[in-house]
Amino acid sequence: MMKQQNSKNLIRIFEKNTGKKMKQKNKLLTQFLALIFCVQSSFATAQNNTIWIKSAYTPFQEFLVFIESSHSSSYASYLLSQKRERAKSFKLKNKLLKAQELYLSGESARSVQAFRDISNLAYQADWDKEERRIIMYSLLRMAQMEEEPEKRKALLLSASDFFTAETNKESYSDYNLFPPPLMKELKEIQKKKNDLSLDWNQVFPNHEIILLNGQRLEKNQILSLPQAVYKITALSSSHKAWSKNISLSELAGQTIKTASLTRGPCQKLELLTPNKNVKLAPVSSCPDLNVLSLKTKAENALTFNPADLEESETKTAQKTSSHWPSWLVLGAGVIALTLAILLGGSEDNSQTDDYVY
Repeated sequence: MMKQQNSKNLIRIFEKNTGKKMKQKNKLLTQFLALIFCVQSSFATAQNNTIWIKSAYTPFQEFLVFIESSHSSSYASYLLSQKRERAKSFKLKNKLLKAQELYLSGESARSVQAFRDISNLAYQADWDKEERRIIMYSLLRMAQMEEEPEKRKALLLSASDFFTAETNKESYSDYNLFPPPLMKELKEIQKKKNDLSLDWNQVFPNHEIILLNGQRLEKNQILSLPQAVYKITALSSSHKAWSKNISLSELAGQTIKTASLTRGPCQKLELLTPNKNVKLAPVSSCPDLNVLSLKTKAENALTFNPADLEESETKTAQKTSSHWPSWLVLGAGVIALTLAILLGGSEDNSQTDDYVY
């Protein structure tokens, strides 16, 4: 009986010690996995925050492949997002709600002024679609409230000019909010316009994003648009942006070229943008010098430092392989230390339940 009781006690002690060790190991494993997740998240965040500029020595398609493989942004896409954010700062939706409230309450004069305040901003920013609809709506509502035929016609012409790119592709979704006679008059004005076709690749050979009154155009598509004044913005990952309120007839036949965002020979390229998140995309090959392949560079994108381009080719290649971000080196060291503790934990029975790293 005594032997049986001793055996049970030994089993309890064994199970308690074993459970304690398993608890310690599970805690270590959980902390180790959490650490790996944090390092991976930091790596992904740093990668996604990188904005890449293309040099003249990198073909555009290769640059697009590099951007996709590195899960980051081109400089042109970054500029577009900045322009959209600036447009939101005008808070057109709030202005529209105020104007509409005045309109519905019968305060005609004040509502007209509120709608006019919105329409006066038509060419002040590169608006997104919702904001363009607000401006179009404001112009049409003023036209509806205008009693003088000539002034109403002028407002309808402004509405037609501003929203022309969308109305050529699809029907304006808010047409049914206005009286049919007003919409008929608008369509008659649109029919009388003379169209003009532009080859955007010819006009902007170095810019990949073209905005017309804020609407993004397909650069390879030759559109036939009414001859009117538009806010045209061209964004590039290799050259400075260009933006101007200009008529299509004035733009026709021109080739717009802006200053490059880099300077210097292929082997010693220098960025001209001081933004700390902006880096120079790797060059697959130079006309007079072979460097690391674009594929290899893409795999090691975060080791690329634009400052290295000031050095010679040999020095650059040596630095690139060892120029890891300090946070990544620190993370690797912490992971190695954690692994050592985890692997050594099974041999050390003196560990407590609390661990400090």
